[in-house]
Amino acid sequence: MRPFEDTRFWDRFVEALNGDALWRETAWHYPGRWEVGTSEGLVTIDVRDGRAVSIARGPHRMGARLTVRGEQEAWDRLLRSETDWFKASQTGDLEVSGDVVGAFRNVRALWRFVELAQSLVGAPPPPAPAADAVPSGAETTGRYIDVGGLRVHVEEAGSGRPIICFHAAGTDGALFRNVLAGLSDRYRVIAVDAPAHGRSSPPEGGAFTRLEQFADFLEATIAALELERPILLGCSLGANLTLELASRRPGAYAAVVSAQGADHTPNLNPDMVDLFAANGQLIVGQWGHSLTGSRTSPRRRAEVEWVLSRATPEVMVADLRCYNGFDARERTPLIDCPVLLVRGDEDWLVPLAQVEATASRIPDVEIAELAGTGHHPMIENPEEFNEAVRGFLAKHDL
Repeated sequence: MRPFEDTRFWDRFVEALNGDALWRETAWHYPGRWEVGTSEGLVTIDVRDGRAVSIARGPHRMGARLTVRGEQEAWDRLLRSETDWFKASQTGDLEVSGDVVGAFRNVRALWRFVELAQSLVGAPPPPAPAADAVPSGAETTGRYIDVGGLRVHVEEAGSGRPIICFHAAGTDGALFRNVLAGLSDRYRVIAVDAPAHGRSSPPEGGAFTRLEQFADFLEATIAALELERPILLGCSLGANLTLELASRRPGAYAAVVSAQGADHTPNLNPDMVDLFAANGQLIVGQWGHSLTGSRTSPRRRAEVEWVLSRATPEVMVADLRCYNGFDARERTPLIDCPVLLVRGDEDWLVPLAQVEATASRIPDVEIAELAGTGHHPMIENPEEFNEAVRGFLAKHDL
């Protein structure tokens, strides 16, 4: 019998909710009736003062504050830990209605609600975590440079051909800690904090709202650092930027490594972006967790969440709006240097089909998939990420 059809499951679930201090603490601020179920039937849980005070089959005659529906197969995947609250709600497996904004303002309660249900089903243990990066031993140093009047922070390690790293939305150069440590035996690796990120000062007028502004800034940064034909390496928003830069200036770059990027990213529900403005600092922890893969150790998952939490909600929203709807499909064929598209095979935000479509438009390209890895591979699976980059660059005598 499936858990949704099992009365004993629901009895045990209520006991688990009321016995869990974290759920009681987070649910305290989101009272009301929560309906969960399929198109064929619902279960209503009445939540008051951080406790599940009653549970009943079917909808309540006075309605519910929050309703979450999905097909039985979607619930089965969720309970087996094959998906999670964010992925299921963003990919359409679950339909969330009612007080959606309130639910995401209290997303920790919803996330814990799902975790406790999963714990009762007994999902299989995750695979062994990916290996840590092997450090080169080169010292990493940080400094400020002037870029068009902005005080911009960069970190670098090693010497040789430069690799300049551009971070993901809502993060900063700390994302590339393992790249600086791991590839600096052969390369001069440089990580940049974009304006209003990390230690870099904000631009006049506030955070960038167009991806072209990032591209202009990064070209100016490369000029300020006096780099000749550097290798571009980026993640997510930064990965899209590497493709934009290489298409804008053919011949200017030795190679591109685009991790979790694509030349067209219409991925995010605009309502989800708006929710970051409402409660970004609380949402981002569960968001970061959702975007990690099954081989990401708890320590590295916590690092992903920490890096994401360093941006203000305003900066995160501005970044995501730059990322959302990016479209360089007409320009991508102009890229004339070798390109490596790196993708974690458990990243639901950038599906394989999107990466393959990007590859079809680039003359000299290859794809590397990292098993059990999500949206931030340089933290989640650092050694395999570094080796994929190293092998690609060696193949092209770089």
